[in-house]
Amino acid sequence: MAVTVARICADIIRILVTLTRPLSDYVLAILYRLFMGETKKLPPIDNKILLLSATELAEKIRKRQLSCEEIMKAYVERSRQVHPYINAVVDERYEDALNDARNVDRFLASGVKSEEDIARDTPLLGIPFTCKEAIGVKGMKQSCGLVRYKDHLAVEDSDPPALYRKAGGIPVTVTDVPELCMWWESSSHVNGLTKSPFDVTRTVGGSSGGEGAIITSGGALFGIGSDMAGSIRTPSAFCGIYGHKPSRGVISNREAFPFEQ
Repeated sequence: MAVTVARICADIIRILVTLTRPLSDYVLAILYRLFMGETKKLPPIDNKILLLSATELAEKIRKRQLSCEEIMKAYVERSRQVHPYINAVVDERYEDALNDARNVDRFLASGVKSEEDIARDTPLLGIPFTCKEAIGVKGMKQSCGLVRYKDHLAVEDSDPPALYRKAGGIPVTVTDVPELCMWWESSSHVNGLTKSPFDVTRTVGGSSGGEGAIITSGGALFGIGSDMAGSIRTPSAFCGIYGHKPSRGVISNREAFPFEQ
């Protein structure tokens, strides 16, 4: 009897929620607008380079169909363009990244290595990438959203960006996280709130929310995050992009903060 009553109550609640859902959505939308203001649309992507995949760009760089500097300029300009809308970038190395790109172009022009050898040894040669701020990139901020560490700079690369560099990738920015990466929204007293590229009044998710926002907005080609309880998967789902959490222990998080396995 008790089970039957509980089931009836559950069915009634389900029906009420279904019937009131459109109204509750409308009410919540009004509340969001009152507290967050009107949404702003991001500038449209007008550079076709930003629509090419990493594998396509890597091949075009090796074949010298596109210069690495040209690709890097496209991503630097887009990153600068969208940051005021989404507040994703914590620290940048735009000029250093452009210099790295020029060095790649000079290396390719020298012809000291064949296209096949480059594809085998450095498959990401010249490809820009971004990184979650809690994961150390040498010389860049690594506060993990904590006021106490707001001026802390990573003394060396964590293993994930080090592997990307070894494959030829070029780091461009590090992106926002919540305090200690322990929240499903990317907001902190150090870097503020990161916003959704689709609607800047809505959350981008966390804790790798800066990566989700900058990649979705076209300001980055791909990036590095970390995930203990959905920190890659949640922003990816909220932003409609692909995010992969490797199995535990496959990729080292050495020099990441907080220290994870």
